[in-house]
Amino acid sequence: MTAEPTSEFRSSDEESPAQPGGGTPPSRQVSWYTTFTFAERYATNHDVVLDNLPIPGTPSWCGMSDDDARKLLALVLGGVREALAHDTVQEQLGEASRDVSQAAKWISDDHRFLANRGKSYIRRSA
Repeated sequence: MTAEPTSEFRSSDEESPAQPGGGTPPSRQVSWYTTFTFAERYATNHDVVLDNLPIPGTPSWCGMSDDDARKLLALVLGGVREALAHDTVQEQLGEASRDVSQAAKWISDDHRFLANRGKSYIRRSA
């Protein structure tokens, strides 16, 4: 179960996501833009500029104090990059799916499969 962001980081026009119910799995859709706007709000609340933050794990990042807001924000921006990567993959998979469905001759394939069933196939009546 994920905790909702505190009001400190949520904009007033942002709706909270619907909670899944009745065994429905939660959506796996990723929105990098929502992740980025969270990072912007966090940076604004902590007076940090998003430009020129070190990449997490680099010597300059490791040398930062643990209570430095820039260190945590660098991790948050890593999450933004990860969300962007997932969002891009989702878009590419959707485009590929549409391309495949438009390229195939689905009606002729259906007739070919039905024709190859032989005499043992009894078609259902409406």
